[in-house]
Amino acid sequence: MAQILATLVTIITRFPVFTLLGLMLGTFAAGFYATTQFRVNTDQSSLIAPNSEFQQRFDRFRDAFPTYRRTTLVVVESASRSAAANGAADLAEALEAREDIFRSIFTTAAMPFFLQNGLLYLDTEDVASQLDALVQAQPGIAIVANEKGLAGTLSLLRQGLTQLDDTGQLNPSLMALANDLTRAARTVADDAAPPLRFNLGSLGSNDAQTAIELISIQIREDTGDFLSPRAKLDVIRATAVNLGLTPENGLTVRLTGNIPLSVDELSQVRESLGLAGALSLVMLAVVLGLGVRSGRIVSVMVMTLAVGGVWSMAWAMFSVGEVNLLSASFAVLFVGLGIDFAIHYALRAQEDVEKGIATGPALITSAQDVGPAIALGAVTSAIGFLSFLPTDYKGFADLGVIAGGGMALAFIAALTVIPASLGKFGIPAHRNAGGSFAALTSRAFAISQIHARGIAMAAVVCGIASAAIATNARFDFSTLALKNSQSEPILALADLQERGMATDYAAYVIAPSLEASSDTVTALKTLPTMGSVRTANSLIPTDQGEKLALIEDTAFLFFPLFSKINGPAAAVPDSLSFPMNDDSHHDTRATLDGLTTALSALTPTQLEGLNTALADQLTRDLSRLTDIFEAEPVTSLDQIPAPVKGRYLSADGQALVIGLPKGDVTRTEDLRAFVADVKSLFPDSTGRAVVEATVGDIVVNAFVTALVIALCAVTLIVLMATGSFRDTALILMPLLLAAVATAATGVLIDMPFNQANIIVLPLIMGLGVDNGIHVLMRYRKDSSLESLLKSSTPRAIVLSTLTTIGAFGALSVSVHAGTASMGILLTIAMLYLLIATVFVLPALLSLAGKRR
Repeated sequence: MAQILATLVTIITRFPVFTLLGLMLGTFAAGFYATTQFRVNTDQSSLIAPNSEFQQRFDRFRDAFPTYRRTTLVVVESASRSAAANGAADLAEALEAREDIFRSIFTTAAMPFFLQNGLLYLDTEDVASQLDALVQAQPGIAIVANEKGLAGTLSLLRQGLTQLDDTGQLNPSLMALANDLTRAARTVADDAAPPLRFNLGSLGSNDAQTAIELISIQIREDTGDFLSPRAKLDVIRATAVNLGLTPENGLTVRLTGNIPLSVDELSQVRESLGLAGALSLVMLAVVLGLGVRSGRIVSVMVMTLAVGGVWSMAWAMFSVGEVNLLSASFAVLFVGLGIDFAIHYALRAQEDVEKGIATGPALITSAQDVGPAIALGAVTSAIGFLSFLPTDYKGFADLGVIAGGGMALAFIAALTVIPASLGKFGIPAHRNAGGSFAALTSRAFAISQIHARGIAMAAVVCGIASAAIATNARFDFSTLALKNSQSEPILALADLQERGMATDYAAYVIAPSLEASSDTVTALKTLPTMGSVRTANSLIPTDQGEKLALIEDTAFLFFPLFSKINGPAAAVPDSLSFPMNDDSHHDTRATLDGLTTALSALTPTQLEGLNTALADQLTRDLSRLTDIFEAEPVTSLDQIPAPVKGRYLSADGQALVIGLPKGDVTRTEDLRAFVADVKSLFPDSTGRAVVEATVGDIVVNAFVTALVIALCAVTLIVLMATGSFRDTALILMPLLLAAVATAATGVLIDMPFNQANIIVLPLIMGLGVDNGIHVLMRYRKDSSLESLLKSSTPRAIVLSTLTTIGAFGALSVSVHAGTASMGILLTIAMLYLLIATVFVLPALLSLAGKRR
């Protein structure tokens, strides 16, 4: 190997111009191929081998119930239930016109069946509470129904002034109505157009929290469609804004579900890698500038890194054809790893030049001396990544192929770009370039020689303590752990799960028919972790007799209003002010004075427009309100709208049984117990909860397999290279110490392993051994620890490790939670490896040398 490398460098240094020209042409071609073929796969399911049985089962479920396939949930939220329902209905109607983008749109807010019978699906106590609120609001509703528009609304506010509380404060719902009307008046004054939305929450609302309506949308993903998923989601957002569904109008629209989560995660990954890439390059420049102190050598190192990076990206597109959400991180990882080979080779050549050797011979000698160690490091680094290749975890298997080839290409780049460039332009013969940094690293290494026994004992104690703590390490299999917890899709999903309106963590069991599903329901209800079970039969409301009686009793009070709902708008009142006593609260006075001022600033035309818009909104809200008094008994599934029934019954008659967990789905332990209980009765169950738990098992098994492969392969390679069991053990001891210390630190900082950062420990096996190889090889060549400390090796080791830490540390600032956790644990691991290499390994070599 040494002679082959020396011959290669000899040829390169003789023909540096031709070599550089060839490298330039090859790199340009590779870059062109990489950019034209580049593709990112954001599908989470692609991270696992596609032929997995559980994935095939999940696909069969979605084929039978297509409404659950890659859905987008639009969450429309407002302070009042009527405003949220009206907003959702209007948005769904507008989106239905875009058949070129959306395959299906579903919302109960626009279905006459649920407008009429929606109360029957609430608990009896909730029905009574809603109706009581209507009874309390009936006098106010009568006022606005008799004089629809500004006249009735202002009359309602004036009546409220006669019923102030003990502090002189107006009823909170009327205060909200006044503020909303003020906002609408100011909008008319600014835009000379009627406002699109009113939030009339005072009309019979008794909601303790904001109201939410959902729209379920399936986006077309035809191959001939050139609109990206992000652009299609932007259509939804733009349509909502055009309809006035904005915070200024008292409504918010958020998107969650499969598509928004994927789009948002891709955006996070891109933003994270862009930021991390820029930061890693800055840190790389700082470290090399301080440690090398030669602009020419640093420039050549950076050029070597760039060439290797372009080659690696071309290799990624050629070998795998795409990057996924995990393998995309290699772009940043390469900044820290790909420079290592260049550092060791260039600094070794610089060391020889400073001793008076000419550049050409120095490059050849350095390739012969340090080249085998670099090659061995490339192999072991590749092993750390490739260890996932035999597993079903395709996400890291792809990364292994890309990174394994990338390490080989980085080695080739170092042994071609550096000798060609420096062979042409020469190595500056600075005396003691980077001497201060070299002296510092040598003193750090020397400490281990002085306190060898103490450091060895401390390492043993730390290793035992870390191993004990590491036994508490846990694995979070949830894919949500990989995402930014503060992103819109995640916050919306968490809100829906907290309210019990929707959850991605249900378990699905398919029965051959609705009749056969009864046994499934009975069995699931026996599980201690089961919260509730839903089937198509759940669409038939319970306690309908009592609920209908309550509705009928309340409807009696509203019968006189029914004939006035569709009446015309009343005239704009002459007086827009409010009579207030001195005992009125300051807030009440300020709110109503503000409303009077806003209304008085409008022209007669603007007032008429505002009056008409308000009357139209009142007509719509009153119509929606009185729809509930036409509720009828729901006794058959034939009465249920087909889109709703289709969520439980397939076209071929299969029945879906949905089990909802009792515990906290954000706790891995609770969710795993729930899945285990369901699968103990129904092994063929599916759903996101089952899928993620199964994926978690696959990832853990892949981790164990990869760790064993990496450790065994690295041990075998080091043993073959050194020919000594003792030296192999010396190299591996610091490695294992760093691994258990990293796992223990993860426990202490409450950072569990997840699908992204679980690569850290197998990667330590491959990356961590490089430093030990360089130390041992130089120690053998110089035959003493003292000579080793005076060489360029300590400086090269520290510099290469610091650049790697810089790249990994840059990943830790990512907004993508999975990438950030990978960066944090990798940074911690490399810090421990640096400490082990600088202190522990030399101490062990010193003790071993004394014994020998």
